[in-house]
Amino acid sequence: MDNRPVLIFDGDDTLWRTMPLYDEAKRQFFHLMRKQGFAAEAVEEYFEERDRSNIKSLGFSRRRFGLSMLQTYRHFARVHRRPIKKSIDRQIIAIRNKIFEAQPTLAPFADAVLESLASRNRLVLLTKGTRSVQLRRVSSSGLRHFFERIFVVKDKNNATFKQLLHALKTKPSNAWSVGDSLRSDINPAIRRGLNAVWIPNRNWSYEEDVLLSSGRFYKVQSLRQIAGIINKIDK
Repeated sequence: MDNRPVLIFDGDDTLWRTMPLYDEAKRQFFHLMRKQGFAAEAVEEYFEERDRSNIKSLGFSRRRFGLSMLQTYRHFARVHRRPIKKSIDRQIIAIRNKIFEAQPTLAPFADAVLESLASRNRLVLLTKGTRSVQLRRVSSSGLRHFFERIFVVKDKNNATFKQLLHALKTKPSNAWSVGDSLRSDINPAIRRGLNAVWIPNRNWSYEEDVLLSSGRFYKVQSLRQIAGIINKIDK
């Protein structure tokens, strides 16, 4: 049995930056809605609530974000007694597609950190979203060869980490979850008894949570700090 520590890395906004892509998409969408004469603040508030609500049925799929924009547009068109324009629909879909066609920028030091960890640890990627999108991001990132296995899931919760540990044939105390989201990467891992390293980044409000108490939780400001923590603990 391979008893090396298992390091479970998140992808989006941990190893590569996707929030800037969503920020730009929302900027373009809100600008488009303002051009239609809809109040910016009301549009933004309605969109954020709709997008959060759509997670229940669509999770973190590619379809959800675009649908939330389309639903927001239709809502305000009805409120203002405007016809639904196919040209606006097409512009919204184009805005959505740019997010998933673009290659996110790698997080600073991502390549060097994974390379330094690969010889003494088992590296695994656990990322959520549409499988084809996530696999394309992994492939184009140049980081694919570092990972023993890649898991793409609809969401991350207690059951996700339980199933992952079983698949990897390792115990919780031998595994680490590394990510930027308290809600998805850190708290579910802590609940299952894993170690956790939190790298705070500006994130979607949905990912915010209250940190659970744990003796083997570490907060760092950069990926570069991870190797020192893990090497020290697992000696």
